[in-house]
Amino acid sequence: MLSKITKLLNLFCSSSLPEDRCHPFFFINEWLTRSKKNVNKILQHVAIHIAPQEMLSTGGTSGRRVETAKKVNRRTITGCMTCRKRRKKCDEEKPICGGCRRNYLQCNWPDYNNGRIRRPKRRNNVKSPEKVIPNKEERKTSLDFHVTYCPLDARVKPSPPRWIFQIYSLNGEETTLSKFDHLSSRFIPVDDFQEDSPVESISANEDGNPLNVLGSVDEEFWSSLTISETLDLQLDSFSIPLIDIPRHALVIHPSTLSSHYQVFDDPNAEESIVYEKLLQKYRNNELPSESVFKHLDMEAFLFFACLKGYIPKLSTQYTHPSLTADATFIPQVEKHPLMKRVFLCCGATYLAWKDLDRFQNLSDELYAECKSMVMSYIEENRTFADEDWLFASLQLLCNRDKNSFTGTVDDSIWHLSKAYLIIRQKYYDRRDTDVTENLLLNDFLIKSLILQPHERMFVESFIYHYSVSMLFAKDISHLPNPFTIFKALNVVLKCAVYNCEGTNEWMSNPLLGSSLDTFEILAKLSFIGRMEMPLGPLWLTKAMQLRNMCVYYTPPTPALEMDDIQWFNFKINSLVGILTTKTCDLFASKMIEFSEFDVNCAKVQKSVEEIVQCYKQIPADHQVWGILPWTMLIAGAFARDSDHQLFILDKINRMAERAHSYAGIKMSSFLHDIWSTPDGLNLLFNRERLAQVDV
Repeated sequence: MLSKITKLLNLFCSSSLPEDRCHPFFFINEWLTRSKKNVNKILQHVAIHIAPQEMLSTGGTSGRRVETAKKVNRRTITGCMTCRKRRKKCDEEKPICGGCRRNYLQCNWPDYNNGRIRRPKRRNNVKSPEKVIPNKEERKTSLDFHVTYCPLDARVKPSPPRWIFQIYSLNGEETTLSKFDHLSSRFIPVDDFQEDSPVESISANEDGNPLNVLGSVDEEFWSSLTISETLDLQLDSFSIPLIDIPRHALVIHPSTLSSHYQVFDDPNAEESIVYEKLLQKYRNNELPSESVFKHLDMEAFLFFACLKGYIPKLSTQYTHPSLTADATFIPQVEKHPLMKRVFLCCGATYLAWKDLDRFQNLSDELYAECKSMVMSYIEENRTFADEDWLFASLQLLCNRDKNSFTGTVDDSIWHLSKAYLIIRQKYYDRRDTDVTENLLLNDFLIKSLILQPHERMFVESFIYHYSVSMLFAKDISHLPNPFTIFKALNVVLKCAVYNCEGTNEWMSNPLLGSSLDTFEILAKLSFIGRMEMPLGPLWLTKAMQLRNMCVYYTPPTPALEMDDIQWFNFKINSLVGILTTKTCDLFASKMIEFSEFDVNCAKVQKSVEEIVQCYKQIPADHQVWGILPWTMLIAGAFARDSDHQLFILDKINRMAERAHSYAGIKMSSFLHDIWSTPDGLNLLFNRERLAQVDV
């Protein structure tokens, strides 16, 4: 130790110690000779106080400037354990710090003793056990974690084997085994280690737990999930960029395309006259005789029924001519033979509403053929996502499932899952089928992406069908969850739309219009409705925030001036957003209060009355009724006044008649089941019963 002092002293003075007793180094020499116990204190005192002053006063031997070390601000040791584990700065706000509150994490605080963390003292007389590798029989009392291998046959699709890690912990006495739950961010007691099981696979949903159907979602995502004060679909007040047409560009509009089926657009054509008369008989509820079909080209008639009956009902609002259902879906029919079969299937489904015996079996046969062709094409073509006609066919078949007598919501989910693959690969260039949605959000940004009008229609059609199907489907394991997909779709919806110049921004949303963002709320609340009731703290908080968005919702303001027709349709479309949020408010209130919720209270019935009054402001023949089935069904479930119930049933029947949809019958049956039992409102969370409903 004395040698250390000597070296330190030689660093600051090149000569021997001075004889001046007032010199600081003389004082050090005297102190050293008297006591060797103060060596460490002398080192600290010299390095901090005496040496720097001596160097500054004398200029040092070399005249160089000596800089003192900066003070290091170390991370606080009095913050919560959750922030320390996440390596985040804690604001130490109790009982829940700001970081944990923003990220909906469990805020754990350590035990304190006089302001410092005290670790338990180790007993000196207890020797630490030797570390040995435990065998299988001893692992219950020795392992800190357990590695589970997911077998190949437990997956839906063949993929390379992978390891799945689960975190286990033993208490101090090694008597209680706990497993870390990512959803609640805490350890929960378990009886034994989880052996190899299909529960760990990406498609496991055998135990009925709603979380098990989130196969493609990284569970750790939920522990840090936040709902901001705004929605994920941020369209900058509908300031969607529009691409102007170059001055000398050659523009080919869909209506001017050459087609083998242009004959059907000519009302004076012989075939058009025959098919129109036959279709008019069905509209008048007149069943044609068998002799009419003996010399009839059935395939041409089905195609005509799709063009003149099925496709027009897909339009739900006033929009740009290039974004209508006719302009976006019909041109795709000549792109591939499969698309023609889809049109025939939709035509048969449209006619089956009036003539079930003649056309329903034909519709089912064509549907099975189309589904098989879609599956084969996707499996055989790696570039299937580049085909717009395939995207269109999936949306048409999804709509067919909702309208057909034999269709189910789970059938439509199959088509939506394939459509999602197209969106992911086409717009985000992700061909890896084993990717979690949180990675999707970080990597899917694409610059300078310009959408064709039909692409915008297909994407928005996917958003609508995805949102309204979320509550009713049994298995959603092949679809992304709404807390991630809308962040990704927001990028696509912000892309420019070609050939829509001079259009008010809300009209660039061809299906949902100004109410587009409300369907994000609808989808997220529907997803929360799949959770076990009553809700846990995490989902309860999310439901409350979404309900607040509904309470304070106001329709967006258009950026451009509008003529009378545009203003009329804008007001009606704004009512859709108001109706959706008011209905979501009721649904969220039921989930939040659940057992204590009183559907007969004055406040609830007043909300139903307000919803009914909004419905009365929409003309009975307006096409916007096509996107209101979800709101009619959920709002009707809360109606207890007989006049309100009859009004909603009448609107459902009118919607079904206009769309030729058997979904109206299923919706009415579901509402009667709710109204006929005291606790019928709980059927909104009955998975088996919900799967029998289509909207």
